[in-house]
Amino acid sequence: MVAQLSVILQVRIKAIKNAHNYIYIENHYFILVPELLNALLQVMPSLLQHVIVVVQAPVDDVVYSGYEKYLHEMLPLKKKYPNKPKVYTTKHTIKSPDRITVNKLPRDFRIHKYHEMTGLSYNELDAMTFLDTPGQFDIAAADDMSLLQTLLPKD
Repeated sequence: MVAQLSVILQVRIKAIKNAHNYIYIENHYFILVPELLNALLQVMPSLLQHVIVVVQAPVDDVVYSGYEKYLHEMLPLKKKYPNKPKVYTTKHTIKSPDRITVNKLPRDFRIHKYHEMTGLSYNELDAMTFLDTPGQFDIAAADDMSLLQTLLPKD
């Protein structure tokens, strides 16, 4: 697992260093890593546009120290390049049937995808908890009229 995270970090650093126009980072659990900040600082002079980061907003009274740290640690970028780094968050959240606050747009996307794959209505899937919906794929795969089938290894 640690090796995989290291590879992902190296890929992100390489992508940042190869950026020419702008950098777009969308990661709901984005927490600053010093290596990423250093890569951003190296590439900022050559970027024509912006560094755009979209993160998950803190929910209710919960405070995410990672985001606060990211915003604080990003100060060198903001001081040196005040118009380039931008951090955004999504606006609309809802309570899921699990009574968890989630972003509406990603949840709607998942429900529409599940509707397409399982044939269940949006309303049926919307009423299900997150952990109830995956079982619908097995049910759909067993139905000859559905889009899905179970992929089995060949003997």
